[in-house]
Amino acid sequence: MASHEKNSGVWDDDERTVLFLPPSRLKDTDEEERAAEAPTGIEEDDPEPLAGDRAEEPEESSFSWAPRETAEPETPAPPTQEIPDEEPFNRPGTTRVGLLGGKGVGKSYLFQALVYRTLDGRRSGALSYYTDRDSVRVYQTLDRNTTPRSVIPNRFIEDYSSWMRLPFTKFTMQQWYRLRLQFRTGLLGSRRSFLDVDFLDGSGEVLEMGINAETEEIWKNAFLAAHVMVFCLPLWAAFPASGGVLSDADWAHRKDVIDGFDAVVRHFKDLRERYGATHEVRSILALTMADDRRSALVTLRDRWIYPFMEDPRGHLDALRTGSGIARYLANARKISDALWREFDNSPYPVISSIPLSLDFGAGRPWFIPVSAIDGAVLDAQPGTGAQRPDGRQAPPVPVHVELPLLVALCESHNALM
Repeated sequence: MASHEKNSGVWDDDERTVLFLPPSRLKDTDEEERAAEAPTGIEEDDPEPLAGDRAEEPEESSFSWAPRETAEPETPAPPTQEIPDEEPFNRPGTTRVGLLGGKGVGKSYLFQALVYRTLDGRRSGALSYYTDRDSVRVYQTLDRNTTPRSVIPNRFIEDYSSWMRLPFTKFTMQQWYRLRLQFRTGLLGSRRSFLDVDFLDGSGEVLEMGINAETEEIWKNAFLAAHVMVFCLPLWAAFPASGGVLSDADWAHRKDVIDGFDAVVRHFKDLRERYGATHEVRSILALTMADDRRSALVTLRDRWIYPFMEDPRGHLDALRTGSGIARYLANARKISDALWREFDNSPYPVISSIPLSLDFGAGRPWFIPVSAIDGAVLDAQPGTGAQRPDGRQAPPVPVHVELPLLVALCESHNALM
C-alpha cells in the first residue's frame, strides 16, 4: 500500500497518496481513544479481524435517532413473499429519497443492490440496527395514473443476484420503482418511520434529455417532494487514472458520462424552479463503480472498498451496533471530506464545480464511494440474454450501498453528522 504522504494534486496512487484516509475496518473504542490522543493523522488499518465488534452489545449512541435496543437475535427471518395490498403507495410523513443518473453510471445496479442489501435485516449493515424484519417493499408503476403493483423483492433482484448483466433500458420500457423501508426510531425504538427510494428505471438518454410533455408528470411525482437526492457518477469518470490505463473508447465514454451527469443535475434544478420548490434538499453523490481499476484513487479502493469485499460478513456484523454505526458515519464523513478536496483540486472545471452544483440549500453534499457489483467478475459473465447460472456461484457483494440510506435516515431525524 502506498505510504501516507500528502500531495496537493489529484490522487495518483502510482506514486503517492493525497490524504490520510480512515480505515475501512472499524476500530474498537479503546483504539479510538488512543487515536484521539495522537497529535495528527489517522491510525493504520487494524490487521486483526473484527471478532470483538461482532460480539459487542449495542452501546448508547450519541445520535438522537438511535434506538436504545440490543441487536436482533440471530433467528432466521421469513422470506419476503407476500406484500399486503392495503399498504398505501403514498404514506404521509415518509422520507422521500430520489435516485437519479444518466446513461451508463450504474444506477440500475445501485438500486438493485439496495434491494439486495435490505432483504435480510440482519445483514443490512448499519441499517440492521433500525430496520424491522420483512419490512422491504418494492412497488412498480408506469406513472401516477397507473395503479402501482407490489413486486416480490427476491424475484426483482434475481438477475442481479445471479450475476446476469442488466440490459440498457429502452424508452418504451421505462418504469417507476419505489423501495420502501420501515425503521425503528425514537428514544426506545418504539416509533415507526418509513423511507421511500424513488427510481426511474428508464433510458439514460431520455433522463438526460430532461423534462418534456411526456416525462414532466413522472419527474414531478418521483422527485419534486424529495428531501434527499442521490445522484450517480462513476468514480473513475471523476478521477481517471493516468498512464494509459484508459483506452480511447474509455475517454470518449467518460465525456459522455460527465455530460449526461451535468444534464441530469440541471434538469432537477429546472424541475424545482418550474414548480417553485424552496425546501432544502440534502444531496448525496454516489460515486459508483468504486472497485473499477480505471480510477486514479487506488488507496481509496484498497482501504475503503476491497476490505469490505474480502470480509463482508465481518463488516456487516460490526455495523449492527450503535457504536459501530457512530464510527462508520465518522469514517464516512472523513472519506467524504477527502473527496470534496479532490473535487476542489481537479484540473477539470466540469469536475471541480460538481460540489457547488449539488448544493440545494442543505450545505455541502456527501460523497460516498460505492460498488454495487464487482465489475471484474461481471465482465467475465456471459452477455445480456445468456442463460441464468445455476446458482453455484457466490452472490455479489455490494459495498457501502446502504450508506446513502443511513445518511437519509439521519437527515430525516435531524441527527448531528
